Amino acid sequence: MSLRARLIVAYLAVVVVLGTALVVVARTQHDHLVDQLDRQLTAARPFLEPGRFTPSSDVPVPGTGQGGSPASGSAGVAPVPLDGSQSDRPQPTDGPISDLFVGYLDDTGALVPVLTGVLLDDAPVIGADVVADLPADGERVIVTVPGTAGSEFRAAVQGGFDGVRVVVALPLDEVNDAVRRLVLALSIAAALVLLAMALTMWWVFRLGLRPVARMTEAATEIASGRRDRRVEDTDAATEVGRLGRALNDMLDERDRNEDKLRQFVADASHELRTPLTSIRGGLDLALEDALPPERRHEVLRRVRAESRRMHDLVEELLLLASLDSGRPLRSEPVDLVAVVHDAAADATALQPDRPVSVAPMTHARGTAPSIVVQGDEMRLRQVVAGLVHNALHHTPVDAALRISVQRDTAGVVLSVADHGPGLSPEHAVTVFDRFTRGDGARSRHAGGAGLGLSIARSGVEAHGGTLELGTAPGDGCTLLIPLQD
Repeated sequence: MSLRARLIVAYLAVVVVLGTALVVVARTQHDHLVDQLDRQLTAARPFLEPGRFTPSSDVPVPGTGQGGSPASGSAGVAPVPLDGSQSDRPQPTDGPISDLFVGYLDDTGALVPVLTGVLLDDAPVIGADVVADLPADGERVIVTVPGTAGSEFRAAVQGGFDGVRVVVALPLDEVNDAVRRLVLALSIAAALVLLAMALTMWWVFRLGLRPVARMTEAATEIASGRRDRRVEDTDAATEVGRLGRALNDMLDERDRNEDKLRQFVADASHELRTPLTSIRGGLDLALEDALPPERRHEVLRRVRAESRRMHDLVEELLLLASLDSGRPLRSEPVDLVAVVHDAAADATALQPDRPVSVAPMTHARGTAPSIVVQGDEMRLRQVVAGLVHNALHHTPVDAALRISVQRDTAGVVLSVADHGPGLSPEHAVTVFDRFTRGDGARSRHAGGAGLGLSIARSGVEAHGGTLELGTAPGDGCTLLIPLQD
Protein backbone atom coordinates (compact mmCIF):
# COMPACT_ATOMS: atom_id res chain seq x y z
CA MET A 1 0.00 0.00 0.00
CA SER A 2 1.35 3.40 -0.95
CA LEU A 3 1.93 6.17 1.57
CA ARG A 4 -0.87 8.22 0.00
CA ALA A 5 -3.32 5.34 0.42
CA ARG A 6 -2.22 4.84 4.02
CA LEU A 7 -2.82 8.50 4.82
CA ILE A 8 -6.28 8.36 3.25
CA VAL A 9 -7.13 5.22 5.24
CA ALA A 10 -5.88 6.92 8.40
CA TYR A 11 -8.05 9.97 7.62
CA LEU A 12 -11.14 7.78 7.13
CA ALA A 13 -10.35 5.97 10.38
CA VAL A 14 -10.23 9.32 12.20
CA VAL A 15 -13.59 10.25 10.64
CA VAL A 16 -15.12 7.01 11.92
CA VAL A 17 -13.59 7.46 15.37
CA LEU A 18 -14.81 11.06 15.64
CA GLY A 19 -18.30 10.07 14.48
CA THR A 20 -18.45 7.22 16.97
CA ALA A 21 -17.15 9.46 19.76
CA LEU A 22 -19.77 12.10 18.91
CA VAL A 23 -22.60 9.54 19.10
CA VAL A 24 -21.29 8.06 22.34
CA VAL A 25 -20.85 11.47 24.01
CA ALA A 26 -24.28 12.69 22.86
CA ARG A 27 -25.96 9.47 23.99
CA THR A 28 -24.18 9.52 27.34
CA GLN A 29 -25.14 13.14 27.95
CA HIS A 30 -28.74 12.46 26.94
CA ASP A 31 -28.97 9.48 29.31
CA HIS A 32 -27.40 11.54 32.10
CA LEU A 33 -29.91 14.38 31.72
CA VAL A 34 -32.84 11.95 31.45
CA ASP A 35 -31.58 10.25 34.61
CA GLN A 36 -31.65 13.63 36.34
CA LEU A 37 -35.29 14.07 35.28
CA ASP A 38 -36.08 10.60 36.56
CA ARG A 39 -34.59 11.50 39.94
CA GLN A 40 -36.74 14.63 40.03
CA LEU A 41 -39.83 12.57 39.20
CA THR A 42 -38.91 10.10 41.92
CA ALA A 43 -38.57 13.02 44.36
CA ALA A 44 -42.20 14.03 43.57
CA ARG A 45 -43.35 11.21 45.90
CA PRO A 46 -46.10 13.25 47.72
CA PHE A 47 -48.09 13.47 44.51
CA LEU A 48 -47.98 9.69 44.10
CA GLU A 49 -49.07 8.70 47.62
CA PRO A 50 -52.20 6.55 47.99
CA GLY A 51 -55.39 8.53 48.62
CA ARG A 52 -54.00 11.72 47.19
CA PHE A 53 -56.69 11.68 44.53
CA THR A 54 -60.17 10.17 45.18
CA PRO A 55 -62.65 10.51 42.32
CA SER A 56 -66.26 11.36 43.38
CA SER A 57 -69.19 13.37 42.20
CA ASP A 58 -67.63 16.21 44.02
CA VAL A 59 -64.45 17.39 42.45
CA PRO A 60 -61.49 16.31 44.59
CA VAL A 61 -58.71 18.75 44.88
CA PRO A 62 -55.32 18.02 46.37
CA GLY A 63 -55.17 19.42 49.85
CA THR A 64 -58.96 19.95 50.17
CA GLY A 65 -61.10 19.28 53.17
CA GLN A 66 -64.32 17.21 53.19
CA GLY A 67 -67.02 17.84 50.67
CA GLY A 68 -64.52 18.65 47.98
CA SER A 69 -64.30 22.33 48.79
CA PRO A 70 -60.79 23.61 48.90
CA ALA A 71 -59.25 23.90 52.28
CA SER A 72 -57.91 27.16 53.40
CA GLY A 73 -54.55 27.78 51.83
CA SER A 74 -54.93 24.95 49.29
CA ALA A 75 -52.79 25.02 46.22
CA GLY A 76 -54.87 22.43 44.35
CA VAL A 77 -57.69 22.95 41.88
CA ALA A 78 -60.31 20.78 40.24
CA PRO A 79 -59.17 19.05 37.01
CA VAL A 80 -60.43 20.16 33.60
CA PRO A 81 -60.38 18.37 30.22
CA LEU A 82 -57.19 18.83 28.18
CA ASP A 83 -59.06 19.57 25.00
CA GLY A 84 -60.16 22.94 26.31
CA SER A 85 -63.90 22.08 26.29
CA GLN A 86 -66.12 23.70 28.89
CA SER A 87 -66.98 21.71 31.96
CA ASP A 88 -68.90 22.24 35.07
CA ARG A 89 -65.79 21.41 36.97
CA PRO A 90 -63.89 24.26 38.57
CA GLN A 91 -61.07 25.70 36.44
CA PRO A 92 -57.54 25.17 37.76
CA THR A 93 -55.80 28.15 39.18
CA ASP A 94 -52.27 29.18 38.34
CA GLY A 95 -49.76 26.48 39.22
CA PRO A 96 -46.23 26.83 40.64
CA ILE A 97 -43.47 28.55 38.75
CA SER A 98 -42.13 25.38 37.17
CA ASP A 99 -42.76 23.02 34.28
CA LEU A 100 -44.15 20.21 36.45
CA PHE A 101 -47.29 18.45 35.35
CA VAL A 102 -49.48 16.48 37.77
CA GLY A 103 -52.67 14.69 36.76
CA TYR A 104 -54.56 11.44 36.86
CA LEU A 105 -56.35 9.12 34.46
CA ASP A 106 -60.11 9.07 34.81
CA ASP A 107 -62.37 6.08 34.20
CA THR A 108 -62.32 6.71 30.43
CA GLY A 109 -58.52 6.77 30.28
CA ALA A 110 -58.37 10.53 29.71
CA LEU A 111 -55.57 12.41 31.41
CA VAL A 112 -56.98 15.01 33.75
CA PRO A 113 -54.55 17.77 34.85
CA VAL A 114 -54.49 18.64 38.50
CA LEU A 115 -51.38 20.84 38.76
CA THR A 116 -49.70 22.53 35.79
CA GLY A 117 -46.63 24.74 36.15
CA VAL A 118 -46.85 28.18 34.63
CA LEU A 119 -43.71 27.47 32.54
CA LEU A 120 -45.40 24.55 30.81
CA ASP A 121 -47.17 25.13 27.50
CA ASP A 122 -47.82 21.49 26.65
CA ALA A 123 -49.21 18.38 28.32
CA PRO A 124 -48.23 14.70 28.07
CA VAL A 125 -50.29 12.11 26.26
CA ILE A 126 -50.61 8.75 27.98
CA GLY A 127 -51.41 6.23 25.27
CA ALA A 128 -53.36 3.04 25.60
CA ASP A 129 -50.16 1.00 25.33
CA VAL A 130 -48.78 2.70 28.43
CA VAL A 131 -52.05 2.16 30.32
CA ALA A 132 -52.06 -1.50 29.30
CA ASP A 133 -48.57 -1.99 30.70
CA LEU A 134 -49.26 -0.25 34.03
CA PRO A 135 -47.99 -2.27 36.97
CA ALA A 136 -50.01 -3.47 39.91
CA ASP A 137 -51.18 -1.26 42.76
CA GLY A 138 -48.34 0.58 44.38
CA GLU A 139 -45.92 0.08 41.47
CA ARG A 140 -44.53 2.86 39.36
CA VAL A 141 -43.01 3.13 35.90
CA ILE A 142 -41.17 6.01 34.21
CA VAL A 143 -41.63 6.26 30.46
CA THR A 144 -41.07 8.75 27.66
CA VAL A 145 -44.35 9.90 26.11
CA PRO A 146 -45.24 12.49 23.46
CA GLY A 147 -46.95 15.80 24.18
CA THR A 148 -50.07 17.33 22.71
CA ALA A 149 -48.05 20.13 21.03
CA GLY A 150 -45.21 17.95 19.71
CA SER A 151 -42.98 17.96 22.77
CA GLU A 152 -41.75 14.92 24.69
CA PHE A 153 -42.28 14.21 28.36
CA ARG A 154 -40.71 11.98 30.90
CA ALA A 155 -43.69 10.69 32.88
CA ALA A 156 -43.88 8.73 36.15
CA VAL A 157 -47.11 6.71 36.19
CA GLN A 158 -48.24 5.31 39.55
CA GLY A 159 -50.22 2.09 39.68
CA GLY A 160 -53.86 2.38 40.78
CA PHE A 161 -54.93 3.14 44.33
CA ASP A 162 -58.67 2.76 44.56
CA GLY A 163 -58.78 2.95 40.79
CA VAL A 164 -56.80 6.18 40.52
CA ARG A 165 -53.75 6.26 38.16
CA VAL A 166 -51.58 9.26 38.98
CA VAL A 167 -49.20 10.86 36.44
CA VAL A 168 -46.29 13.19 37.24
CA ALA A 169 -44.37 14.45 34.17
CA LEU A 170 -41.56 16.80 33.21
CA PRO A 171 -40.86 17.96 29.63
CA LEU A 172 -37.77 16.78 27.75
CA ASP A 173 -37.47 20.02 25.77
CA GLU A 174 -34.47 21.31 27.71
CA VAL A 175 -32.81 17.90 27.60
CA ASN A 176 -33.30 17.58 23.85
CA ASP A 177 -32.20 21.17 23.31
CA ALA A 178 -29.06 20.64 25.42
CA VAL A 179 -28.22 17.46 23.51
CA ARG A 180 -28.82 19.22 20.17
CA ARG A 181 -26.51 22.04 21.19
CA LEU A 182 -23.92 19.53 22.36
CA VAL A 183 -24.15 17.60 19.09
CA LEU A 184 -23.89 20.86 17.13
CA ALA A 185 -20.81 21.96 19.10
CA LEU A 186 -19.16 18.56 18.77
CA SER A 187 -20.01 18.43 15.07
CA ILE A 188 -18.43 21.84 14.50
CA ALA A 189 -15.35 20.82 16.48
CA ALA A 190 -15.09 17.53 14.58
CA ALA A 191 -15.54 19.35 11.27
CA LEU A 192 -12.75 21.78 12.21
CA VAL A 193 -10.50 18.88 13.19
CA LEU A 194 -11.24 17.04 9.94
CA LEU A 195 -10.71 20.24 7.96
CA ALA A 196 -7.37 20.80 9.69
CA MET A 197 -6.41 17.19 8.98
CA ALA A 198 -7.49 17.55 5.35
CA LEU A 199 -5.38 20.70 4.97
CA THR A 200 -2.47 18.95 6.68
CA MET A 201 -2.78 15.96 4.35
CA TRP A 202 -2.94 18.29 1.36
CA TRP A 203 0.17 20.03 2.64
CA VAL A 204 1.89 16.66 3.15
CA PHE A 205 0.86 15.54 -0.33
CA ARG A 206 2.07 18.76 -1.90
CA LEU A 207 5.33 19.29 0.00
CA GLY A 208 6.10 15.71 0.94
CA LEU A 209 4.71 13.17 -1.49
CA ARG A 210 4.92 15.16 -4.69
CA PRO A 211 8.67 15.70 -4.31
CA VAL A 212 8.97 11.98 -3.57
CA ALA A 213 7.03 11.24 -6.76
CA ARG A 214 9.32 13.56 -8.72
CA MET A 215 12.32 11.90 -7.12
CA THR A 216 10.99 8.48 -8.09
CA GLU A 217 10.48 9.70 -11.64
CA ALA A 218 14.03 11.04 -11.76
CA ALA A 219 15.42 7.78 -10.36
CA THR A 220 13.48 5.84 -13.00
CA GLU A 221 14.92 8.01 -15.76
CA ILE A 222 18.44 7.60 -14.36
CA ALA A 223 17.99 3.85 -14.24
CA SER A 224 16.79 3.88 -17.85
CA GLY A 225 20.06 5.45 -19.03
CA ARG A 226 19.84 9.22 -18.44
CA ARG A 227 23.08 9.49 -16.49
CA ASP A 228 22.94 13.30 -16.34
CA ARG A 229 19.46 13.40 -14.77
CA ARG A 230 19.35 14.84 -11.27
CA VAL A 231 16.74 15.41 -8.56
CA GLU A 232 15.34 18.94 -8.55
CA ASP A 233 14.10 19.04 -4.93
CA THR A 234 17.21 19.85 -2.89
CA ASP A 235 15.87 22.21 -0.22
CA ALA A 236 17.97 21.61 2.88
CA ALA A 237 15.08 22.75 5.11
CA THR A 238 13.04 19.60 4.36
CA GLU A 239 13.80 15.92 4.77
CA VAL A 240 12.88 15.23 1.15
CA GLY A 241 15.17 18.05 0.02
CA ARG A 242 18.06 16.67 2.04
CA LEU A 243 17.35 13.24 0.61
CA GLY A 244 17.36 14.70 -2.90
CA ARG A 245 20.66 16.47 -2.26
CA ALA A 246 22.17 13.27 -0.86
CA LEU A 247 20.92 11.37 -3.92
CA ASN A 248 22.51 13.94 -6.24
CA ASP A 249 25.76 13.76 -4.30
CA MET A 250 25.67 9.98 -4.54
CA LEU A 251 25.11 10.16 -8.30
CA ASP A 252 27.93 12.66 -8.68
CA GLU A 253 30.22 10.44 -6.63
CA ARG A 254 29.20 7.48 -8.77
CA ASP A 255 30.09 9.40 -11.91
CA ARG A 256 33.44 10.41 -10.43
CA ASN A 257 34.18 6.83 -9.44
CA GLU A 258 33.22 5.59 -12.88
CA ASP A 259 35.44 8.23 -14.44
CA LYS A 260 38.27 7.12 -12.18
CA LEU A 261 37.60 3.50 -13.08
CA ARG A 262 37.64 4.28 -16.79
CA GLN A 263 40.82 6.29 -16.34
CA PHE A 264 42.32 3.46 -14.31
CA VAL A 265 41.48 0.91 -16.99
CA ALA A 266 42.89 3.20 -19.67
CA ASP A 267 46.08 3.82 -17.68
CA ALA A 268 46.50 0.13 -16.87
CA SER A 269 45.97 -0.75 -20.52
CA HIS A 270 48.53 1.86 -21.53
CA GLU A 271 51.05 0.65 -18.97
CA LEU A 272 50.60 -2.97 -20.04
CA ARG A 273 50.44 -2.28 -23.76
CA THR A 274 53.92 -0.78 -23.98
CA PRO A 275 55.83 -3.73 -22.45
CA LEU A 276 53.63 -6.18 -24.33
CA THR A 277 54.42 -4.41 -27.60
CA SER A 278 58.12 -4.45 -26.77
CA ILE A 279 57.98 -8.16 -25.87
CA ARG A 280 56.07 -9.06 -29.00
CA GLY A 281 58.42 -7.04 -31.24
CA GLY A 282 61.48 -8.42 -29.52
CA LEU A 283 60.33 -12.02 -29.92
CA ASP A 284 59.47 -11.49 -33.58
CA LEU A 285 62.92 -10.01 -34.09
CA ALA A 286 64.64 -12.81 -32.17
CA LEU A 287 62.98 -15.42 -34.36
CA GLU A 288 64.46 -14.00 -37.52
CA ASP A 289 67.18 -16.29 -38.90
CA ALA A 290 69.25 -13.43 -40.24
CA LEU A 291 69.61 -11.82 -36.78
CA PRO A 292 73.22 -12.07 -35.50
CA PRO A 293 73.66 -14.00 -32.22
CA GLU A 294 74.95 -11.00 -30.31
CA ARG A 295 71.95 -8.95 -31.48
CA ARG A 296 69.58 -11.74 -30.51
CA HIS A 297 71.05 -11.74 -27.01
CA GLU A 298 70.41 -8.00 -26.64
CA VAL A 299 66.85 -8.39 -27.87
CA LEU A 300 66.14 -11.19 -25.41
CA ARG A 301 67.61 -9.12 -22.58
CA ARG A 302 65.20 -6.31 -23.40
CA VAL A 303 62.32 -8.77 -23.61
CA ARG A 304 63.19 -10.06 -20.16
CA ALA A 305 63.39 -6.52 -18.74
CA GLU A 306 59.97 -5.60 -20.18
CA SER A 307 58.44 -8.85 -18.92
CA ARG A 308 59.79 -8.11 -15.44
CA ARG A 309 58.34 -4.60 -15.53
CA MET A 310 54.98 -5.99 -16.65
CA HIS A 311 55.17 -8.61 -13.92
CA ASP A 312 55.85 -5.92 -11.30
CA LEU A 313 52.91 -3.87 -12.61
CA VAL A 314 50.58 -6.85 -12.46
CA GLU A 315 51.77 -7.62 -8.93
CA GLU A 316 51.08 -4.01 -7.89
CA LEU A 317 47.61 -4.15 -9.41
CA LEU A 318 46.90 -7.43 -7.62
CA LEU A 319 48.14 -5.91 -4.38
CA LEU A 320 45.83 -2.93 -4.81
CA ALA A 321 42.92 -5.24 -5.57
CA SER A 322 43.71 -7.25 -2.46
CA LEU A 323 43.84 -4.14 -0.28
CA ASP A 324 40.67 -2.69 -1.83
CA SER A 325 38.76 -5.94 -1.24
CA GLY A 326 39.25 -5.53 2.51
CA ARG A 327 40.87 -8.87 3.06
CA PRO A 328 41.89 -9.27 6.71
CA LEU A 329 45.54 -8.64 7.45
CA ARG A 330 47.71 -10.51 9.85
CA SER A 331 47.89 -9.02 13.32
CA GLU A 332 51.24 -9.43 15.01
CA PRO A 333 53.66 -7.24 16.97
CA VAL A 334 55.74 -5.13 14.57
CA ASP A 335 58.79 -3.15 15.66
CA LEU A 336 58.60 0.03 13.57
CA VAL A 337 62.11 1.06 14.62
CA ALA A 338 63.51 -1.99 12.86
CA VAL A 339 61.31 -1.27 9.84
CA VAL A 340 62.56 2.31 9.38
CA HIS A 341 66.21 1.28 9.92
CA ASP A 342 65.88 -1.40 7.22
CA ALA A 343 64.24 1.08 4.86
CA ALA A 344 67.05 3.57 5.46
CA ALA A 345 69.63 0.87 4.78
CA ASP A 346 67.93 0.00 1.48
CA ALA A 347 67.86 3.67 0.48
CA THR A 348 71.57 4.03 1.23
CA ALA A 349 72.33 0.89 -0.78
CA LEU A 350 70.38 2.22 -3.79
CA GLN A 351 71.75 5.77 -3.63
CA PRO A 352 74.97 5.86 -1.55
CA ASP A 353 75.49 9.56 -2.23
CA ARG A 354 72.12 10.63 -0.75
CA PRO A 355 72.13 11.88 2.85
CA VAL A 356 69.78 9.55 4.74
CA SER A 357 69.00 9.97 8.44
CA VAL A 358 66.79 7.89 10.69
CA ALA A 359 65.27 8.49 14.10
CA PRO A 360 65.53 7.12 16.65
CA MET A 361 69.22 6.61 16.11
CA THR A 362 70.88 3.38 17.21
CA HIS A 363 72.83 3.29 20.41
CA ALA A 364 76.51 2.68 20.63
CA ARG A 365 75.77 -0.98 21.12
CA GLY A 366 73.82 -1.03 17.86
CA THR A 367 70.34 -1.10 19.33
CA ALA A 368 67.50 1.40 19.56
CA PRO A 369 64.41 1.50 21.77
CA SER A 370 61.57 -0.47 20.24
CA ILE A 371 58.23 1.03 19.19
CA VAL A 372 55.83 -1.86 18.69
CA VAL A 373 52.40 -1.78 17.03
CA GLN A 374 49.96 -4.50 16.01
CA GLY A 375 49.79 -5.06 12.27
CA ASP A 376 50.96 -6.99 9.23
CA GLU A 377 54.74 -6.62 9.15
CA MET A 378 55.06 -7.44 5.44
CA ARG A 379 52.45 -4.82 4.47
CA LEU A 380 53.96 -2.17 6.73
CA ARG A 381 57.39 -2.80 5.22
CA GLN A 382 55.84 -2.44 1.75
CA VAL A 383 54.31 0.89 2.79
CA VAL A 384 57.56 2.33 4.14
CA ALA A 385 59.58 0.98 1.20
CA GLY A 386 57.09 2.48 -1.24
CA LEU A 387 57.34 5.91 0.38
CA VAL A 388 61.14 5.75 0.43
CA HIS A 389 61.41 4.64 -3.22
CA ASN A 390 58.97 7.42 -4.20
CA ALA A 391 61.28 9.97 -2.58
CA LEU A 392 64.35 8.42 -4.21
CA HIS A 393 62.84 8.54 -7.70
CA HIS A 394 61.31 12.02 -7.56
CA THR A 395 63.97 14.08 -5.80
CA PRO A 396 67.57 14.95 -6.69
CA VAL A 397 70.27 12.58 -5.46
CA ASP A 398 71.70 15.22 -3.13
CA ALA A 399 68.32 15.91 -1.46
CA ALA A 400 68.38 14.74 2.15
CA LEU A 401 65.96 12.03 3.26
CA ARG A 402 64.78 11.56 6.84
CA ILE A 403 62.82 8.54 8.10
CA SER A 404 61.50 8.66 11.66
CA VAL A 405 59.05 6.99 14.01
CA GLN A 406 58.00 8.36 17.37
CA ARG A 407 55.34 7.82 19.98
CA ASP A 408 53.08 10.61 21.24
CA THR A 409 49.93 10.84 23.35
CA ALA A 410 47.70 9.93 20.38
CA GLY A 411 49.70 6.91 19.25
CA VAL A 412 52.61 6.34 16.89
CA VAL A 413 53.59 8.61 14.00
CA LEU A 414 55.83 7.37 11.20
CA SER A 415 57.15 9.93 8.71
CA VAL A 416 59.22 10.02 5.53
CA ALA A 417 60.47 13.52 4.69
CA ASP A 418 62.64 14.70 1.83
CA HIS A 419 64.25 18.02 1.02
CA GLY A 420 63.33 17.92 -2.65
CA PRO A 421 61.51 20.52 -4.78
CA GLY A 422 58.10 19.72 -3.28
CA LEU A 423 54.76 19.64 -5.10
CA SER A 424 52.47 22.34 -6.37
CA PRO A 425 48.94 22.46 -4.88
CA GLU A 426 47.32 21.03 -8.02
CA HIS A 427 49.72 18.06 -8.05
CA ALA A 428 49.37 17.53 -4.29
CA VAL A 429 45.61 17.01 -4.71
CA THR A 430 46.06 14.06 -7.09
CA VAL A 431 49.30 12.62 -5.75
CA PHE A 432 47.55 9.56 -4.27
CA ASP A 433 45.57 8.79 -7.43
CA ARG A 434 46.57 5.69 -9.31
CA PHE A 435 48.89 6.04 -12.30
CA THR A 436 49.70 9.60 -11.23
CA ARG A 437 53.23 10.94 -11.57
CA GLY A 438 54.53 14.04 -9.90
CA ASP A 439 55.66 15.65 -13.14
CA GLY A 440 52.34 15.00 -14.86
CA ALA A 441 54.07 13.19 -17.72
CA ARG A 442 53.50 9.66 -18.88
CA SER A 443 57.17 8.88 -19.39
CA ARG A 444 58.52 6.05 -17.26
CA HIS A 445 61.87 7.76 -17.01
CA ALA A 446 60.42 9.87 -14.18
CA GLY A 447 59.53 6.85 -12.11
CA GLY A 448 57.41 3.72 -12.05
CA ALA A 449 53.81 3.23 -13.07
CA GLY A 450 52.46 5.76 -10.58
CA LEU A 451 51.02 3.21 -8.15
CA GLY A 452 53.50 3.52 -5.26
CA LEU A 453 51.64 6.13 -3.21
CA SER A 454 48.28 4.53 -4.01
CA ILE A 455 49.53 1.22 -2.66
CA ALA A 456 51.01 2.95 0.38
CA ARG A 457 47.75 4.75 1.18
CA SER A 458 45.71 1.54 0.78
CA GLY A 459 48.12 -0.32 3.04
CA VAL A 460 47.92 2.37 5.72
CA GLU A 461 44.12 2.49 5.54
CA ALA A 462 44.02 -1.31 5.85
CA HIS A 463 45.75 -0.83 9.21
CA GLY A 464 43.18 1.75 10.30
CA GLY A 465 45.45 4.75 9.77
CA THR A 466 45.71 7.64 7.32
CA LEU A 467 48.44 8.82 5.00
CA GLU A 468 48.88 12.57 5.18
CA LEU A 469 50.94 14.76 2.86
CA GLY A 470 52.59 18.02 3.76
CA THR A 471 54.29 19.84 0.89
CA ALA A 472 54.90 23.16 -0.78
CA PRO A 473 57.02 24.19 -3.76
CA GLY A 474 60.65 24.35 -2.59
CA ASP A 475 59.93 22.86 0.86
CA GLY A 476 60.05 19.17 0.02
CA CYS A 477 57.45 16.57 0.95
CA THR A 478 56.60 15.01 4.29
CA LEU A 479 54.43 11.91 4.43
CA LEU A 480 52.95 11.18 7.88
CA ILE A 481 51.37 7.91 8.99
CA PRO A 482 49.51 8.16 12.33
CA LEU A 483 48.95 4.66 13.72
CA GLN A 484 47.23 3.35 16.82
CA ASP A 485 49.21 1.28 19.30
